[in-house]
Amino acid sequence: MNSDLPIDFSGRNLELLLALVEHIPSAALVVDDERVYCNRNAERLTGYSGSEVTTFTDWLQKIFGSAHAEMRALYEQDRAAGFPETRELMITRRDGSCRMVEFTAAGREQVFCLMHDITERKQTECRLLQSEIKYRNLFDSATDAIFILDLDGRFIDVNRTAHVRLGYTKDELLSMHISQLDPPEYAARIPERLQKVREQGEAVFESAHLRKDGSVMPVEVNCRLHEYEGGQVYFSVIRDISERKQAELLLLESEERYRRFSSLTTDYIYACSRCGEKPYTVQWMGGAIEQITGYSMDEVMAWGCWMEIVHPDDLQQVRSRLLALAPGESSSDEFRIIRKDGEIRWILEVSRCEQGKSPGELLLYGASRDVTKRKNTETALREVETIFNLFLEYSPVYVFFKDENIRATRLSRNFEKMLGMPIDQIVGKSMEELFPADFARKVVADDRKVLRDGVPIEIEEEFMGNSYKTFKFPIYLEGRPPLLAGFTVDITDLKKAQREVLNLNNDLERLVAERTEALERSNEDLAGFCYAVSHELRAPIARLQGFSVMLREASKGSDETAFLASRIENASSQLQSVVDSILMLSRLSQVDLSLREVNLSEIVARKLELLVAENPERHVELIIRKDVTVVADPNLMDICLDNLLGNAFKYTGQTSAAVIEFGVLDESGEEVYFVRDNGAGFDMSYYEKLYAPFQRLHQHKEFPGIGIGLATVKRIIERHDGEVWAESRVGEGATFFFTLGRRG
Repeated sequence: MNSDLPIDFSGRNLELLLALVEHIPSAALVVDDERVYCNRNAERLTGYSGSEVTTFTDWLQKIFGSAHAEMRALYEQDRAAGFPETRELMITRRDGSCRMVEFTAAGREQVFCLMHDITERKQTECRLLQSEIKYRNLFDSATDAIFILDLDGRFIDVNRTAHVRLGYTKDELLSMHISQLDPPEYAARIPERLQKVREQGEAVFESAHLRKDGSVMPVEVNCRLHEYEGGQVYFSVIRDISERKQAELLLLESEERYRRFSSLTTDYIYACSRCGEKPYTVQWMGGAIEQITGYSMDEVMAWGCWMEIVHPDDLQQVRSRLLALAPGESSSDEFRIIRKDGEIRWILEVSRCEQGKSPGELLLYGASRDVTKRKNTETALREVETIFNLFLEYSPVYVFFKDENIRATRLSRNFEKMLGMPIDQIVGKSMEELFPADFARKVVADDRKVLRDGVPIEIEEEFMGNSYKTFKFPIYLEGRPPLLAGFTVDITDLKKAQREVLNLNNDLERLVAERTEALERSNEDLAGFCYAVSHELRAPIARLQGFSVMLREASKGSDETAFLASRIENASSQLQSVVDSILMLSRLSQVDLSLREVNLSEIVARKLELLVAENPERHVELIIRKDVTVVADPNLMDICLDNLLGNAFKYTGQTSAAVIEFGVLDESGEEVYFVRDNGAGFDMSYYEKLYAPFQRLHQHKEFPGIGIGLATVKRIIERHDGEVWAESRVGEGATFFFTLGRRG
């Protein structure tokens, strides 16, 4: 009996034998005397249905034709010998085609036969012998092993393939439990898997068996529950999947290499296929698909085609181009896509069409690159070129570019008017062809100097009665000789204006000298007047004051005379104050400034302390910012603050809860000093009179004074290149601000 078959079926239960034939994954038949029973795989292999072949003789005649008698004799010979070997036979199918089969049989009265179609295997054997070891393992044909186990998992029977592949004898396997054949990690799962077979009737799973030499053979197990001799058994077909596992490992390694490569490339690649007029569908993709599109590979594969991300305005163009490709043709195109985040990107795609394996099948291979930056750069360059051309077209100055040979390459449109010829006739010409000889030589000499020294120059030129100022500079471009560029400005009108301005300046200098001389005379007259006031008026006023005192003392008993004497004394005192004020204002304009650091806070504190001491009946809240220092003339600042603080103290005289504050503000980086009070205030509509000498905004009887204080403040602040201004509302007080421009 041929030991490649699972068991010796001589005398076996015919029902079990037919069940085995029906479920075995190979073409099989049972010969019972002259009766023949074929499974579905045998019908598919021969093309004959079971109803067409009822006897063994019919079967031999149909599949062996004229050689049926020879095959009958060979069959009887092998049956008598116990089918000692597997035979390779050529059969003729019902459709007339021939197939090579591997024929194995067992039994005597009831013969169990297996037929494996080895046509393709025989055709590839020559190639397999010459291929690499990894392909020989893949294409080597082998018969599956078959186990029959009882419900406890012990072997009842095995075929020859089983014990040959595992390295055991048949008797050794029949004495073992299935768990002894599996590695520990797989043996632990045997009860669970057998339970699943009992519940579902069958199960397919992967496992591994230990060969006798200790090596592991990965297998795929197709296990079914069958009735056998009045009981149930596990009928298992074991397929060696070593080659498949090795191929999976190689595939994983290949995918890992591809994944690493894909992570480095900035492109994405794809393969698509289609048949007939159907659209292309994606077979695989790789590379930077997610970085470019924002979509994962699985998302694109789920659509069936990456056309979903093409911009609607470009979709028809892309689809038409790809569908028009014939096998062997390639094309490239640039189009837009819409990323998952809504951003629009530009893609450069190169595609090639190839013939597929199936009739009418077309394969499309492509690589896509994100060229958005390049497209944006091209767009920007076009915009710059457009702007530059418009600039040359309408530029009011003469713009020019020249090559290393001093020939014009690009010019502004206004050169047409200067040279009297169109731009296209100017471009490409030398300077000698465009200008008079002497002028051209000077232009070329200047140009060569710029190109030689690499330093810009500025020159003034006279051409055709007009004056020009020209700026020339070199331009360096990588890999090219230096170029020359520049622009020329017509300064004819400017030169004329400069001459006119020069004449006006001469006239102005003469006029200034005359006015200065007149001003100096006026100042001398003013100084003389001040001297006269100081010396000529002081003595009469003093005598008037003395006479008024004498008159008041001599008028004892006469109230009217005493009153008149008092009026004369007050008037003379007031006149003396006016004279002193005029002298002070005059000196303020002439005195030299002595600038040094001055602590304004200390001056303010001293002045207010003195005012409070002189008026003990007053209750005034004083707010003084500490350590406010400036660079100024200390004497003038003493006079300035004396007037500002004196006014504040005076005009809060009728305020019950008087407040006087000195501080500093920061206005856009500039320090602004202020004196604020909550006294009588004034109407801002009379602001223009505020700093005029002897102008007062209040009645003398309300607030005594001669109206010279703020004029003095303004003169002092202006001597320091500063400004003074005020803000006020009647009955709500006033704030005087000032700045000091001079810092030493």
